[in-house]
Amino acid sequence: MKRNKLIITVILSCAAIVYVPLGAWAQTIVTGGFSGTITDPTGATIPGAALSLSSKATGETATSATGAHGEYAFSLLKPGEYTLTVKKDGFKTSSRTITVLLGQNLTANVALELGSGNTIVEVNELPPLL
Repeated sequence: MKRNKLIITVILSCAAIVYVPLGAWAQTIVTGGFSGTITDPTGATIPGAALSLSSKATGETATSATGAHGEYAFSLLKPGEYTLTVKKDGFKTSSRTITVLLGQNLTANVALELGSGNTIVEVNELPPLL
């Protein structure tokens, strides 16, 4: 009898160890994000471009800069609409709306146009879902 209780206790403990973390992990996906590459009109990447991200719902902003190969990423964002603004000397400022979806990491590449930084190019399209 004691042996049967021990076996049942071990089996239930193993089941709890396996299933509890899976349930907890599934409940922790509450954010999304996006990443991309900033390029010039020829397709060459633009390192050091200044990025500003603003939530349309809360007004919160985050800033970043592109890496050595023009890459950037924003992660752990609450789902909703955001405005991404990209600035770099010698190029027109670009602004676009991006919709962040729950559990999705979207790609949002931006091609800057040559010109002065005083001109703003606004893009109102959604990036394709991957």
